[in-house]
Amino acid sequence: MNLLERARSLLEEAGYVTTAAGVPDRQFVFEDDNVFGFVCTFADAEEILVRWEVLQDEFIKRHSLALSSIPEKAWNAYGIFLTDAKPTADQERMLIAIEEDFRGARKIARANIKTHNLDSALAPLLPLRSGGQQSSPSPIERIRQSTAVTEAVADALEKGADGDLLRTLFMEGA
Repeated sequence: MNLLERARSLLEEAGYVTTAAGVPDRQFVFEDDNVFGFVCTFADAEEILVRWEVLQDEFIKRHSLALSSIPEKAWNAYGIFLTDAKPTADQERMLIAIEEDFRGARKIARANIKTHNLDSALAPLLPLRSGGQQSSPSPIERIRQSTAVTEAVADALEKGADGDLLRTLFMEGA
């Protein structure tokens, strides 16, 4: 299952209605009683950085009547920008800056997202899940799934590296 299909499946399981939009194999719209937004997938982080704002503005313009008629949805409009490609450290910082920009819509901008960690990226939109009988990933696996930690850092942790080496690897973005 690809990233867009998995995102659509997760949102539908959470009760959102989804419809194709824009480029159907790369984008869809989702909606429930209080939230309205779109998900778009990209080849890499650079494409997100170049295109996110235009896509958000087009979405808001295209749906401005619906957003203005239901104020709750205007406050809960989302633009979700995803890629499975690994970002550079600079790109990762710029993706964080996109998420911190609340003009127009709330944003989720993530790179290095795989189908197995997509629910973490979409967590603000998904209902809380009970831990129940599900097995939790190991601490090292959770670290490996983090977009902020490189493979070198995760490998060093798994091998029992000391704190100084870990700090050095993390700060250098190794």
